[in-house]
Amino acid sequence: MNVYKDRGIRLNHEAFEEYNILFNQFPNTYRKIKGVYMIGNFYIGASRNMRARIVSHIAALKRGDHKNSNFINSFIMFYRTNGYIPINYLNEEPFSESFFIKKFKKMGYPLINSTNGRFYDKIYKNS
Repeated sequence: MNVYKDRGIRLNHEAFEEYNILFNQFPNTYRKIKGVYMIGNFYIGASRNMRARIVSHIAALKRGDHKNSNFINSFIMFYRTNGYIPINYLNEEPFSESFFIKKFKKMGYPLINSTNGRFYDKIYKNS
């Protein structure tokens, strides 16, 4: 297992055993971390418990029952091309998910997300 430990997230989970997972910019804490994260250059997600959500994505990939075929294909292509999967912490407010989706799509990232986001984010509506 070749997992890099950045600050803040416990990485000792079997879901990470097959992949080089690089956690970037996560808060220096072992409590639940809420916020917005980016997997590779293809997916932006948000959660009130990011570690559990990220583990569920990767565990579902390992089991072969992830519900999003675009996520599966993008994950595999990114991993085969780069040999690792970066997971970046973007913001502590989960409601800003669609703001980041729109921002990174404008910057040309090949995101598989819709521009809606799961959370309401009227604050960033006009950004």
